[in-house]
Amino acid sequence: MKRVQAQSPSNIAIVKYMGKTSAEINLPANASLSLTLNHLASIAQIEQTKTLESGEVKLNHALPVGEGLGLKPPVSKLSEAGQERFVRHFKRCETKMDTAWFESFGLKRLALDHSKGVEIRCASRFPAGAGIASSASSFSALTLATAAYFASDRTEFEKAWEQVEFKKAVAKLSREGSGSSCRSLMGPWVEWQPTVQDESESEDTVTEIPSVLPELTDFVILVDQKEKKVSSSQAHERVLSSPLWNQRVNRATERLERIKKALSSNDRQTLAWEVWRESWEMHSLFHTASKPFTYWQPATLSVLEWLSGELERNDPPMVTLDAGPNIHCLVPSSEASQWRERIAAQFPQLSVLEDRQGSGASLIQWQS
Repeated sequence: MKRVQAQSPSNIAIVKYMGKTSAEINLPANASLSLTLNHLASIAQIEQTKTLESGEVKLNHALPVGEGLGLKPPVSKLSEAGQERFVRHFKRCETKMDTAWFESFGLKRLALDHSKGVEIRCASRFPAGAGIASSASSFSALTLATAAYFASDRTEFEKAWEQVEFKKAVAKLSREGSGSSCRSLMGPWVEWQPTVQDESESEDTVTEIPSVLPELTDFVILVDQKEKKVSSSQAHERVLSSPLWNQRVNRATERLERIKKALSSNDRQTLAWEVWRESWEMHSLFHTASKPFTYWQPATLSVLEWLSGELERNDPPMVTLDAGPNIHCLVPSSEASQWRERIAAQFPQLSVLEDRQGSGASLIQWQS
């Protein structure tokens, strides 16, 4: 009986995806840009099993995910609502990854024994629902694992996975489960761009962006590891009521171009300030919605206040927050040791996760 495992990392948005033109299939209102991480990842395993009846799909979180990079975060699992979304997404992919879909990439779809059910296992190496893109990580891992599960030949599948167009096709399906998951499949720098084809149809593309920056390390300063009270899906809806939403798409588009230019010229000061402004702008949308809400806690403000002074350096870090209270501090890996010591000395009461940039999702097991 077939079993596959895929791994996909979190990605940290530099230009934020917040606000949708289609909530049904997660089309973004504006283009976004992110940095893909490496070890802070989710593992998805899909296995055919005779213990389940035909057509039955079960989600099980009993999956070892391992340690590494000196990290010992809690292994987290999806919420009940997240589990339902997960199973729905597997069934969505099962339908859309039909014979014609596989053949368009020179692959064959496997004829499975439909008398048996499917068990899905998933776990992450970092806290879920705390603003570290756990949805992006887990849904991209599931989408890649599903594609591998229904493919007939491992060698041909891995060859196809090296092709950009196949990755984009998998990313497009992944986006329907969790919007930002489409960026986790590639890396390290990934742009997600919505494009309007005509008045009745919208589309999107996911592209790796060149950069001359040295390898980066991400320090995730954990203010709170609990699941957030306002989900990202709810935030996408509520920001539309903010008076700051007007012209948000234009501002994000202009900022994206400035950041891409800075990436191509290693302009750390421009990057630091543009990333800082973008993060504050997104959270200002939360704070000024018709029903204002915040993810920030007192410790969030303390960390931001300290890091604001660091932006005055000649070699400033990039500082950002996703939709949560935890802060990401991005620095060149060559400077990681000194930043590790400084953060620990400044905030000894807070836990810190550490990871480097990565290249995206990968297949890690295939057993027929």
